[in-house]
Amino acid sequence: MKSALLFKFNMFIVVVLFSGCATIIGGSKYNAHIVVTDKPNAKIVYEGKLQGTGSATIQVFRSQANNFSFAVMEDGCNEQKYEYKSRTFRGWALIGTIVGWTGILNGIPLPWGVVVDIATGALWKPDITEKGISKVDFKTFNYQVDYPSCSPVKIETYQYPLDVVYLKNGKIVKGVIIEQVPDVHIKIQTPDGSIFLYNAAVVEKITRQLSE
Repeated sequence: MKSALLFKFNMFIVVVLFSGCATIIGGSKYNAHIVVTDKPNAKIVYEGKLQGTGSATIQVFRSQANNFSFAVMEDGCNEQKYEYKSRTFRGWALIGTIVGWTGILNGIPLPWGVVVDIATGALWKPDITEKGISKVDFKTFNYQVDYPSCSPVKIETYQYPLDVVYLKNGKIVKGVIIEQVPDVHIKIQTPDGSIFLYNAAVVEKITRQLSE
């Protein structure tokens, strides 16, 4: 039992000793806080998943700060994709790693902290010179984006032919003739489902037109 506890304690010490400054302070990920200007209902999608509307916070690997992208969309509007292609070194974190996490073995300095930080990508951060990016603290960066307004999607309506029956009394009936006996009568069904029967003697003429 004691040997197991001792082993776990030793492993904890090894992890601490061989972690770099950047990895310990800030970690291998950062918080990307996305805000869509004046669009509280805009959906923010990252890696195919909805992260929030209007604003969202996403954890991103620091090593991927130069390959970070997400999409914004509103119902009835086109999707807009935002891509970020730049990253910079965390200068003070690198100095802290070199100073505090470099060991000496047989008189040879071994910068194990730098190796760990490079492996975890903890030495990177977003480039605040890219449009819309600003730093909140060492762990969080704001991504302010403008989503263009769009016109509502136009819904095309289907036009279908209608029979138009002109009666001698001036009345006009539009629909589909479902029965017609020359010189006897016609039967017409209107768009609301009603059916009317007219004697041929009261019909002045019949034409066709497209529905409105």
